[in-house]
Amino acid sequence: ADAFPWHALLRVCEYLDVQDLTHVACTCREWHRLSLEPSFWRRLDLRGLQDPHKVVELLPTRRFQHTKAIVLQFCDTLLNSHLSLLPSGLEELVLDACHQITDEGVETLAVRCRGLTSLSLYWNNYVSNRGVLKVA
Repeated sequence: ADAFPWHALLRVCEYLDVQDLTHVACTCREWHRLSLEPSFWRRLDLRGLQDPHKVVELLPTRRFQHTKAIVLQFCDTLLNSHLSLLPSGLEELVLDACHQITDEGVETLAVRCRGLTSLSLYWNNYVSNRGVLKVA
């Protein structure tokens, strides 16, 4: 990391996805510190994640405290219990085709993420008007 100016490394890391940033964090202490840059974690695109359990369990950690938007489309194994681990400052959430999510999970979101301004629940068969009204 000493061979490149810090700002140049930050610019390169802006183009990395979540998985690559996680690998950067494991390289050395300085790169781990680099990976904690809050702007990298403001928006997480986790669509199609096959095993969300590992990633979602990390969301309460310091790295994700500034996360404002998460896309979790087509995560069939995402459970209602995972929603209680989402950052409380979340503003945007996409849960399209997360077929395990129910009204109970949406109600959890309504309590945990009070600043939520955008929620997409397209193609979720177990979410009814009752759940959606809890968020409104």
